[in-house]
Amino acid sequence: MRRNLKNLFVLGSLLCGASLFAQEKTVTGTVKDQDGLPVADAVVKTSGGKEVYTDENGSFSVETNKGEVVTIESFGLPTQTFMVGDQNTYSVTIAPSEDIQLGEAVVTALGITRDKKSLGYSSQEVKGDVVQAGRGSNALQSLSGNVAGAQITAPSTMGGSTRIVLRGIGSITGENRPLIVVDGIPLANNNVNDSNTQRGGGGRDYGDGSFDINPDDVESVNVLKGGPASALYGARAVNGVIMITTKSGKKGREEIVLNTGIAFEEINQIPKLQNLYGGGYSDSFETVNIGGRDFQIVDYTMDESWGPKFNGQQVLHWDAFDPEFASDYLQTRAWEASKNDAKSFFKTGTT
Repeated sequence: MRRNLKNLFVLGSLLCGASLFAQEKTVTGTVKDQDGLPVADAVVKTSGGKEVYTDENGSFSVETNKGEVVTIESFGLPTQTFMVGDQNTYSVTIAPSEDIQLGEAVVTALGITRDKKSLGYSSQEVKGDVVQAGRGSNALQSLSGNVAGAQITAPSTMGGSTRIVLRGIGSITGENRPLIVVDGIPLANNNVNDSNTQRGGGGRDYGDGSFDINPDDVESVNVLKGGPASALYGARAVNGVIMITTKSGKKGREEIVLNTGIAFEEINQIPKLQNLYGGGYSDSFETVNIGGRDFQIVDYTMDESWGPKFNGQQVLHWDAFDPEFASDYLQTRAWEASKNDAKSFFKTGTT
């Protein structure tokens, strides 16, 4: 009799466990916002301790039991909950209410969006309209005066390179420019200029990669300063990171923005030039005899003005020695200063 009761107790326990196990089921669903768009990477938690994330379509699948509470959380949106019932599929819509005040969000390393108050390092954001208002030829040029601790030297020529230093120079011989990241992709901002041009000692400025960024395409610029802020980008970000997020299409926007502008450039000042003496090594002309006639000739082997004083002397210039040009051959002209100096060479530049 006791053995039969023991067998019945074991059988009843198994049936009870099977009944509880049968209540666990797979619940699927979709999470959308107030506009009907899927909410990706939302956290789906069950009161039983399970946790999954929605995919790019806002879909999720989680193992849970009937009667458990499912909580759905997404950054910038209110928390939504529902209780698991007999159905296996649920459609959840989460929308911000009018009384919810969202904190300022910034894009940090690797494109991760964080609440600015939760950051443990320095991060400064510049909105795209500030960049565009400057109307500079370079998107980074507009950061000057808008980012604390940033020293920005704008290019003096169209297409020239921009020098950027965050929090001072960190290396005497090495590179001091921060890493530039556009939409999560590091930008090749190599400076191909020679050492003389980079230090301001002459040469041609070939520019750098930052010039390819259109200021009108910038939605926001986030400057990460210091090691903790830029650690995810490794050694390349030892001098900080300038993160640029470009504009993308948004539902409900129907306007088209057209920006036009024109800029004029003129020479402000040039070195003061003397016009009392001409070119050459000596203060006297060399005399040559051509066809029985003596001529004074100009010394064109020197590009500096150590030559004779301008007094209107009749001399042979560089174009008077080719017989094929009879109008100029052996024809003297006055030795006098040019009417048009270097300043008259430049015209008003239009951009």
